[in-house]
Amino acid sequence: MGEFKSVGKNVTRVDIRAKVTGRAKYAGDIDMPGMVYGKIIRCLEYAHAKVKSIDFSEAKKMPGVIKTLGPEDVTAKTYNQSVIDLMASEQEAKWMGDIEEQNIFTKHVKFYGDGIGAIIAETEEQAERAAAKVKVEYEALPVYLTPEQSSAPDAIQFVEGKPGNRAFQLPAEMFPNNCLGWGDVDEAFKEADVVVEDRFYTPKQKQCQMEPNNYIALYDDEGRLNCWSSCQMPKLAHVKLARLFEMPMSRVKFNQTVVGGGFGARLGLVMEPEVCALAIAVPGRPVKLLQPREEDWLSSPSRHPSDYWMKMGFKKDGTPVAIDAISKNFKGGYYL
Repeated sequence: MGEFKSVGKNVTRVDIRAKVTGRAKYAGDIDMPGMVYGKIIRCLEYAHAKVKSIDFSEAKKMPGVIKTLGPEDVTAKTYNQSVIDLMASEQEAKWMGDIEEQNIFTKHVKFYGDGIGAIIAETEEQAERAAAKVKVEYEALPVYLTPEQSSAPDAIQFVEGKPGNRAFQLPAEMFPNNCLGWGDVDEAFKEADVVVEDRFYTPKQKQCQMEPNNYIALYDDEGRLNCWSSCQMPKLAHVKLARLFEMPMSRVKFNQTVVGGGFGARLGLVMEPEVCALAIAVPGRPVKLLQPREEDWLSSPSRHPSDYWMKMGFKKDGTPVAIDAISKNFKGGYYL
């Protein structure tokens, strides 16, 4: 057997030279002729509300503004940002039900920072200034900060067909009371010499990857949709964008740029649907959508807060004999 080239040796990362010399191009570094800039209008008044009206009249008068977009100006087809629906088996998909519940721009705000519209302008600064001129009228709705609040009998239903705002309900004939388990847990605890019981809570966590999320899209003169982003699952992005915009996959091209960290923040779609919708609105002109750190914190996927109750039984020698647990994950406004 010949000598190993890599095993047991120090191997230089294939991308490190380009990164340390500044030659690596992240999405924010890419410029194209005729590029315009987008700015998402986000609800920064309420965490839960209905959009009664959006007034773009003053924004349209601002210098450099090319187009304004509201919920009715983009596809009404819904989607899911995460990878879970593509990974699920046919049986698991039946248990989850319809999880494609997110609109590109919504009339039902489900979290603080939810996107309700957009501005397209010649420069980033012009887009931001025009966005500040948009007037929105809301109808405030109750805010639910815990699973108990959102599952209360009088809580507003976020998605039809998901009672109690549960992400999914396991089939009762297989999992009574939505529980998964083996054996008789009460009998097992009778064999335990030591029983430990406690409750644990993990807060919401933001990944804080080094590179903020940035995107580019171009709907070219031949009707092809091109998207550039640092999504870490490019095939997922390709499939989901084709589905969302009801285009053949051969007419959609996804280009993965250099990834400046992820830690879970880039495993699914983030603002790829928005930038593609903007590009379709201005055919032939590439659209860049930059997401400052504050906006990244507001609108990109995070690690969900969790509430655990756990009871464990052990023999004196440390052998576990029983575990009983309840886990509640607060998924937020959408199934992610």
